[in-house]
Amino acid sequence: MMKIAVIGYGSIGQRHTQVLESLFPNAEITIVTRQRLDRPHVNHLSALDLSSLHYAVIAVPTADHFNVLTQIRTASTAPILVEKPLFSQSIPTAFNRSGIFVGYNLRFHPVLQKVREWVRGQAIFSVRCNAGQYLPTWRPGRPYRDSYSAKRSEGGGVLLDLSHEIDYLRWILGPLTPTSSLIGHLSELEIDSDDVAMIQGKLTNGGTFQLSLDYLSTLSNRDLVIHGQRGTCKANLVSGEITIANHGQPIQRDTLTVERNHTYEAMHKALFESDPDLCSFENGLEVLEIIKKAWEVNSL
Repeated sequence: MMKIAVIGYGSIGQRHTQVLESLFPNAEITIVTRQRLDRPHVNHLSALDLSSLHYAVIAVPTADHFNVLTQIRTASTAPILVEKPLFSQSIPTAFNRSGIFVGYNLRFHPVLQKVREWVRGQAIFSVRCNAGQYLPTWRPGRPYRDSYSAKRSEGGGVLLDLSHEIDYLRWILGPLTPTSSLIGHLSELEIDSDDVAMIQGKLTNGGTFQLSLDYLSTLSNRDLVIHGQRGTCKANLVSGEITIANHGQPIQRDTLTVERNHTYEAMHKALFESDPDLCSFENGLEVLEIIKKAWEVNSL
């Protein structure tokens, strides 16, 4: 029987559990959490025989990722999915990185896959990317002040929380080099983490990018516009709309909506199928290096 452990049972841990139960109905799924649950669970990793695991998902607060990952990898060679971001800072690691992946599920969104296909093989001149959602609405039923997002010490802050954008831009466009940024806590939200991040930088081919992230948008948004050699591509991940206007050709419009769990299901399947689109441990570290550089050039 396949044995899976989900470590952490907040909103994202619950989602992973739901998806895994659907994908592997005959698996033995053990939840590791200190919460009091009506379903079977254990309170500590030490209660598990880690050497018998076939798969582990780490969904604890970001600041705890390194310690939990080290515990599992020391005892097991099973594949591990670590929720994004990989760590709260770039940390040198000596353990075997093979089979460790990062939960950047938006790589499996059909809109972004179509954007990546359009980008391939052409020079990109400029990119503008935005993502924002009002933090108090993220986790209904839980005070936002209690979430790890609100606490810098737990790996919170919009730049880490919305690092999906950094990952998929890097995945689609290649390495990103921040040259200037404005990152800080500007609103009246009762948090000690950053709630606004605006970053400008260069692409490897000399093009430019602009990235805006926030915890403030009461109108949730997640979109990007890319100007390239062929023309312009505009994508909206909230609505699923993608518009492509290539030079001298009719404008193409499409809507590619997905079920809420689709990208998570595709990500878990990809892990067992050795899909190269999955975010590797090294990719996760590259995201952290971009974040580190953004902080270094911060002038707020």
